[in-house]
Amino acid sequence: MSTPGWFPISGVDASLICSSVNLMLPRAGFSARSLKRLTVDDPLFRDDLSGVYLDSSGEVRALCVVSVDGASSKAWLKLMCTHQNYMRELDAKIESVTSSMGAMGIREIRASDRAGYHFRAGLEKSQRSERSILRKHGFRVIRSVADIELDLCLFNEFRPLRFAKDGCVFGPPDDPQRLLEFVDHNFGPYWRMETEASLKNGGVVQAKMGDNIVGFASYCGFEDHWFGPTGVLEEFRGRGIGSELLFAALTRMRERGLCRATIPWTEHLTFYGQTDAVVAVKNLEIMSGNPLDGGV
Repeated sequence: MSTPGWFPISGVDASLICSSVNLMLPRAGFSARSLKRLTVDDPLFRDDLSGVYLDSSGEVRALCVVSVDGASSKAWLKLMCTHQNYMRELDAKIESVTSSMGAMGIREIRASDRAGYHFRAGLEKSQRSERSILRKHGFRVIRSVADIELDLCLFNEFRPLRFAKDGCVFGPPDDPQRLLEFVDHNFGPYWRMETEASLKNGGVVQAKMGDNIVGFASYCGFEDHWFGPTGVLEEFRGRGIGSELLFAALTRMRERGLCRATIPWTEHLTFYGQTDAVVAVKNLEIMSGNPLDGGV
């Protein structure tokens, strides 16, 4: 038996944390890879503010992952979850964290849309306890997004590895560095970061008109079952290129043996509905508070 309390994430076995998160968030699919991205991979991660609550038997009962950007006076509660009987402990942790951030001059705390280093873009509607704690401390919902789940066994719009349609050629990138520069220039550094992870861990489908890249779709980048990001240059939208990229990438995921795919952090249910494979929509709420104006 040991004394219960909050301990640094770095000092707790990763497998214990992951298994507990998957019980606290039953539809999570949280892995050691997820934990690494939220913690040691994130240059703004704060182990001193984050924590794992262990009970007297050493079981994980709550988790809080925090990142802080002092330069922009902004912080993120990137992942927070608790067993129902440990709300008081998580409440006290959030109070301590927000108080510390106020003393640091942080002007906004968000739960939990830290692009590139997130697991969920917000809190699930089913996380009533966690959302209640945040509301108690003055947080409010500022945006609603969703994670969409696909059953790839229902998907049958298969595409070959390389193909052409209406003058557009689809296939793996012939010059990965050029593709990354295209993504960075047109869609920003966070999409580039995730596309780079896809090139390493999964794959990317590229769309070209002549010698010009006009769109792309990444898959299996940050998580084995994640699809995206995907984008098409504005002047080429409305031609079905995005749909072909989607179908080609999902085909590659199915070929890898995956039976499900998650499209994280999206507002485009109609677009993904064309797969006829949507089986669940996880509604997420992004919340925000300010510890300096009494908002937290």
